[in-house]
Amino acid sequence: MPLIDIQWSWIAPELVLAGFALAALLAAVIGAAARGRGASAKAAMGPEGGPGLRLAAALSMAGVALSAILTLPQLAAGSERLHFWGGMAHDPFSAFLKVMVALSVLVVMVMLGGYWRALHNRPEIYALLALATLAIYFMASAAELVLLALAIEFLSLTSYVLVGYLKHEPRSAEAGLKYFLFGALCSAVMLYGMSLLYGLTGSTTLQGIGAAISGPAAGTRPEILLAAILLVLAGLGFKIAMVPFHQWVPDAYEGAPTPITAFLSVASKAAGFAVAIRFFAMAFPVEEIAHHWATIVAILAMLTMTWGNTVAIWQTNMKRMLAYSSIAQAGYVMVGLAALGIGGRAVEAYAIPGILLYLAVYLFMNLGAFAVVIAVANRGGTEEIPGYAGLHHRAPWLAAVLTLFLLSLIGIPPTAGFVGKVWLFLAAIRGNSVLLAVLAVVLFINSVISAYYYLGVVRRMYLEAPEDSTPLSTNRPLVGALAVCAIATLVIGLYGQPLFALAQETAATSTLLHGVTLWQSAGR
Repeated sequence: MPLIDIQWSWIAPELVLAGFALAALLAAVIGAAARGRGASAKAAMGPEGGPGLRLAAALSMAGVALSAILTLPQLAAGSERLHFWGGMAHDPFSAFLKVMVALSVLVVMVMLGGYWRALHNRPEIYALLALATLAIYFMASAAELVLLALAIEFLSLTSYVLVGYLKHEPRSAEAGLKYFLFGALCSAVMLYGMSLLYGLTGSTTLQGIGAAISGPAAGTRPEILLAAILLVLAGLGFKIAMVPFHQWVPDAYEGAPTPITAFLSVASKAAGFAVAIRFFAMAFPVEEIAHHWATIVAILAMLTMTWGNTVAIWQTNMKRMLAYSSIAQAGYVMVGLAALGIGGRAVEAYAIPGILLYLAVYLFMNLGAFAVVIAVANRGGTEEIPGYAGLHHRAPWLAAVLTLFLLSLIGIPPTAGFVGKVWLFLAAIRGNSVLLAVLAVVLFINSVISAYYYLGVVRRMYLEAPEDSTPLSTNRPLVGALAVCAIATLVIGLYGQPLFALAQETAATSTLLHGVTLWQSAGR
């Protein structure tokens, strides 16, 4: 039984990350003050960014890496704890997601070092990324509505600044404004849903809400409960880019600095799914309610993946294509979430582990694709898909790794994407449900649709002549990021069982998430 106590050692990762992030922010402020004392921006930054930028980057990366190391012991079985009167949950589930997000942020920070526009801006972008990571840590552990809302707003505020970071570029400023306005609306909707839940149950903790819904008063005012679920789902849908709350994605992804786009597509999405899994599993353990929310999620999953893939076909900008691809990928992950509520015990070995596995492999293949976008834009000066024509002649290894990442996004063996989709597909077909079977078919059809626009890029790279035959070179940070992502994509694809075994063990030992499956085992 999880203990309810306060042990500051269990939030050591968050404390360490906060300290390093603030130190990085201080380094950025000191660097700005130095520039303000008369040195030109170019002299202060230097050809490699200057000491202020390097110090902020080093502190931010050290904080993220150290926090991940401190999180590793929480992956062990039996480490479940509820702290701060049930407000924060530390278990293998949250630890897995924190380590995964930390790894993705480290790759993004390395990518940022190879992003040409980064040298024209101030070093606080690294501190903001570290603070955004801290917000995701709190989201992964939040087991109480107030903390959950604060963590989501914390991430939103840092994300607004990051998206609009290139403030002198109209696209970036416009993207930041749209992201802020749409995010504020969705946050207000989500908070109203949370207030309805508190009014119905008298508790702000997820366990307390689950106990009230399962208790003697269960079944009272079901229409209000359903409205609350829908409102909270709308707020979470904004974070995971779920249709119809996806409108911000194309403009934000195109206008933001490309490393920040990569961060939003991976880390922010993982945070949204972490909250969704814990929220639904802990707060709604009743069979009838679980079927209601899972049915809604299943329908939205079909809409999300179909809309994302269909619109991606018509895109001519690489970042916008990957933006709609990211929407479709959210629909794929939602298959596992729907299976969790509908299939119950029959799919407990596949649903949450499948989600964790797919998010982990999505990390590498999507970050790798965006790293190639940065490399081509740095030297070729374009983010348009026609600009990739003949890339095989200009940079053979860039064309090769981008092909690998795109094949993985389709889900073609032996890439990591194939392994991830297989487990989501198994979660759907083993749920003994017609709706889940339909969902599995839609998942397969959409994977075929996605092949059209992914392979269209591959065709341009290998079968079309380049407009400019000048060879493209790649800087060292991007080479490192691409190597890590490419190797991981291949290794997981060829030998992914250990990672899935870890995901299974993580889900099985996170007893705080077993609310949905416990009613199945008790009722049969």
